[in-house]
Amino acid sequence: MVTVTARNALCLAFLLASLNGVILHLLLSWAFNKSNKVFFGTLFGGMGWKFLTLGLTTFFVFGNPSYSLVTTLLSFVFFSTFFTFLSVWILGQVRETLVSNVSRTCPKI
Repeated sequence: MVTVTARNALCLAFLLASLNGVILHLLLSWAFNKSNKVFFGTLFGGMGWKFLTLGLTTFFVFGNPSYSLVTTLLSFVFFSTFFTFLSVWILGQVRETLVSNVSRTCPKI
């Protein structure tokens, strides 16, 4: 049986991580065909945003007895990692599609 505080923690972590994942995926998709400077700036800026979100979540949960601190933080890290890998996999699929389309349409030299 899952306690109420653990359920609240899981829901909060999933909500924050999925929201972060969607926003950061959209930003990375935008930066995908930009210069390396823009892409890596977006990538590292997204990591900084995740750390900031983790810190603010810790601050919020620490003083709130409705959430389990350990469950929230571990779940947030797990869900953030999952959504990051999912985003990277999707961008890899897009890149493979673009490369295969270009190789089919460009003449060989």
